[in-house]
Amino acid sequence: MDYLEHHIVDHCNLKCAGCSHFSCLAEPWFEDIQDFTRDFDVLAQKTNQNVGCVRLMGGEPLLHPNYKEFLIITRQLFPYSNIQIVTNGILLPKYHDELVSICNNNNIQICVSNYGLNINLNELLKDFKYKRIDGKNHLYNISLNLQGCFDVIDSFNNCDLHVNHWYYFQYGRFYPCCIAANLHYFEQYFNIEMCDWDLEEVSISIHNNSILEIEQFLNKPIPLCKFCNTRLRLHTYKPFFVTKGDIKEWICL
Repeated sequence: MDYLEHHIVDHCNLKCAGCSHFSCLAEPWFEDIQDFTRDFDVLAQKTNQNVGCVRLMGGEPLLHPNYKEFLIITRQLFPYSNIQIVTNGILLPKYHDELVSICNNNNIQICVSNYGLNINLNELLKDFKYKRIDGKNHLYNISLNLQGCFDVIDSFNNCDLHVNHWYYFQYGRFYPCCIAANLHYFEQYFNIEMCDWDLEEVSISIHNNSILEIEQFLNKPIPLCKFCNTRLRLHTYKPFFVTKGDIKEWICL
């Protein structure tokens, strides 16, 4: 398996309009370290510790009071993987020294999403062994259609999340994308029900399936695909701005 994303928190201290993880709509949630260890231990066993890249993120992962434990455990379970912690940088001044220590001692890359905030990222990152700054002045236009009028196969085949194999691992289950795993926050916030979701239709358990079965599941469309205008998303991006809580930030008209 080449890549997976995992939230240790769902909420965020930066409220991006149209967030593809719906973190600006999420209630505070913190990953339990025991649940995390159990699920990632099974993943390590079934992949023979062979996962190319593990990205711990959110939401804003530095909001988790025990974020350091997650980094240490991930490195212990995946000694050969590229492990990354993905942050918006707001809390870097507060945790700078301990982050430098934990990342450098465990060969973990810190990836900062640069939203153009008044933060000197180059200065804050100069002591990190492995670092990356990703420009985020434009964000995904995830382009949901509430009527679900798109062909699932066409949407799936044109989905950049699928093409790049940006799989999402949460609650001991693999989802083909972050949208499928977190759409419930969108539905709850706007008090709508897009579909009567069956968990088995949109995700697959690491505990009850082989890696081959998981990869086969992840490489086929799910019911959610009919709500995603992936052709539009490939060619349009929205400038970063703080959400106004308007549903139009997530839907195509």
